[in-house]
Amino acid sequence: MSSLALLAASALCATTQHGIYAAVYLNRNVRVFLAKNHSSFVVFAYALKLLTLALGASYVAQTYGFDVAINALTIIGSLVFAYGFYLNYAVHTLLGTTGIYYGFEFGLVPPGKRVTGFPYSVHNDPQYLGCMMQLLATALIFGVDPVTFAVRPELWAAAVYMCGLYFFTIEIEKLPLAQ
Repeated sequence: MSSLALLAASALCATTQHGIYAAVYLNRNVRVFLAKNHSSFVVFAYALKLLTLALGASYVAQTYGFDVAINALTIIGSLVFAYGFYLNYAVHTLLGTTGIYYGFEFGLVPPGKRVTGFPYSVHNDPQYLGCMMQLLATALIFGVDPVTFAVRPELWAAAVYMCGLYFFTIEIEKLPLAQ
């Protein structure tokens, strides 16, 4: 598979994830259908996320390798990536798998109770922020040639596109849950 095909497939998987979320959130019939097999659906959601990450990592490995020059961009990118990862870890620790994967939408987490512990005490949408930080950090580390500092536009375009999907999801969650 060509490297751009890997990147496109990763973006397609990410688009599918966010599209499914929008359908679950905005369409009660989809939610009722998927809620009957919540455990299987969570496995599917995890698998889709892993496929997205594997395709993206394969693109980076095939195109740029993992030889990374240590410079200011790499250090800053690594710190941003680490904090993004920490935010995701903290959310998962606080909410658990049921709270993260459609727990509220499927009625497994009681509505109306706002989570106030860290990282929600610091950020409104820490899981999405953490994912966006990891995407942009990856673009910062691999999206600039370490010798010439030339920008690698396809990697930045993919990172910005996938961040846009997270902004889309944040906006979806501002709407009332379909009844």
